Amino acid sequence: MRASNKGITDILSELPPQDTCDQMYKNFVETVHPLIPLLHLPTFDKLYRRFWDWHKTWAISDFPQGVLAENPSFLPMLLAVLFTGSLSHTGSPNIYMPLEGQKKLFATIPVALAMVGFPHRPSLYSLMAFVLLNSMLIREEESLSSCSFVAVAFRVCQAMGIHKDGTNFGLDEIQTEERRRVWCHLMHLDVMTSILSGLPLIASSEMFSDTRMIGELRDEYIGKVQLTEDMDGSPIIDPNYIVAAGRYDSTSCMRNILLWQFSHKPVSLDSVKNMEESIEWLQIRTKTRVKRLRLHPLEELGSPSSHSFQSTPRGDNTEELSPQALWGKDLLCLMVEKAYCLLYHPIMQHSTLWIELRTRAIPRFQSFLSIFIKMCTTDSYLPFQWLYPGAYQPLQCVAVLLIDLLKAPVSPEAAKSQSLLENIFSLLGPEGRISSGTLNVTSWPNQRYASAGAKQAWMRLERLRSKVWQKLGLDHSVLWARTIGKTSQQSYSTDTAQAGSSMGQTTAQQPLPPNQDDFFYSNFLFSSEQQKNSIPSTEFGAANFDGLDQQNLLQDQTAIDSLPEQDLESSWQTSTFQGSLSGTIPPFDNINYLG
Repeated sequence: MRASNKGITDILSELPPQDTCDQMYKNFVETVHPLIPLLHLPTFDKLYRRFWDWHKTWAISDFPQGVLAENPSFLPMLLAVLFTGSLSHTGSPNIYMPLEGQKKLFATIPVALAMVGFPHRPSLYSLMAFVLLNSMLIREEESLSSCSFVAVAFRVCQAMGIHKDGTNFGLDEIQTEERRRVWCHLMHLDVMTSILSGLPLIASSEMFSDTRMIGELRDEYIGKVQLTEDMDGSPIIDPNYIVAAGRYDSTSCMRNILLWQFSHKPVSLDSVKNMEESIEWLQIRTKTRVKRLRLHPLEELGSPSSHSFQSTPRGDNTEELSPQALWGKDLLCLMVEKAYCLLYHPIMQHSTLWIELRTRAIPRFQSFLSIFIKMCTTDSYLPFQWLYPGAYQPLQCVAVLLIDLLKAPVSPEAAKSQSLLENIFSLLGPEGRISSGTLNVTSWPNQRYASAGAKQAWMRLERLRSKVWQKLGLDHSVLWARTIGKTSQQSYSTDTAQAGSSMGQTTAQQPLPPNQDDFFYSNFLFSSEQQKNSIPSTEFGAANFDGLDQQNLLQDQTAIDSLPEQDLESSWQTSTFQGSLSGTIPPFDNINYLG
């Protein structure tokens, strides 16, 4: 371990008490691992318990022994598990780590990674820790800063040979499965971050890799039994991995769409239909996975080794599924709609094609937004809302529906679009972005998602919404959806919510800045990190629309960038790192990953 005794002592001394760590570990197993399945949980669980057995007898002057001596990379892995577990939430308003404690824990992770030589001498656990930490901190509105880690992780994976299946090297089944999980998740992130940033994929093809898709066996059965096709409904199948494999299947389909869009080939109705057919096949596979989920209703979340699913089927009725299974079903359906949105969004620049495809495209954007709203407003989905809406926001979808409503205010689809947009803007919270629709401020601190980039992105969309509402003859300053169906505990009028001003409430009532209400260029509307004097050009970008030019966008970007930093700074930005960061990668010390 490449560090002084003092550095290790500082980290170990600042660990929360074991009972607090146990709760964060439990949160990780229940709410993070199902969506970012990297670890083989039984193996990590044994190391975790050995670590605490040693920690009880550890003296501050002693060098690490036991687990840390045998596997130094367990330290950053442990810290990443605890930190991500502290960000997620299982629903109890009394169990969450204070913000200051999260800051301290976060600050130790890059230091621990540097201690074990990452990325110069990576191990599987140090790579997992790096990927897990940064995956949890993705913010769609700040795509360049929060997603730049993917390129580093991708090269580290290649250097470690993870793009080649572990069976090629004679590795055991557990090691092989962990490598597959890391690679599949990274390929998934490559697609998702390409969509967010509008930039080409890092991996231009899947042909250079022979790493297989992740398995669906429960962790405790890996290496002990072989999975066969007749095992659906068997207790050895983990539905968490059914959902994960479904997500990775969806992004594989999206990868082909992105490669087509970036190929600079002429866009024709036939080529669009070919892409539509590939999504239709994805939809068929997704329906099969959803049916399989119904065979695995959830048990009470508990031990890391048992994960979270029962072995006894309770029938095909969706009503009988647990919240986690229902959320998994909605997530898989959302990914299919996301593929359609990805396909149709750039076609808006082709007026002839758009006229032909609009009636097929707009319902897909509406469906995506409808599912997204459900995932934000269902109370039982709170444990998984760190992903949607925590990481991913419906920026492009909202932009497309606003533009369509502006251009076709009396179309058959207009009423539904207006209703969905009313609902989505009503979910803007005090932190300036869409957060938990449950508005349970006590259990989901506002500071956790404060983001300068989010405020900028949603301010732009709010100005466009104001223009659309004015064209429709509506008062844009009032969103009735804020009060419909809200309980007194969920209302924005609660004392806690009043402590922070709602971005949706404030921007809806302030006058539009002069010369800034006529712009809209949807491919670059949301980036808060671009150079002020240049706009990149890609085939992936959406079109310029009549009367909406790039110069107005640049003026608007300059106006927002000139705002005082303290007005947009989040409480996370005051976090400082203790110890040297030499030996790790630059983003840890010059990028605000926590928004």
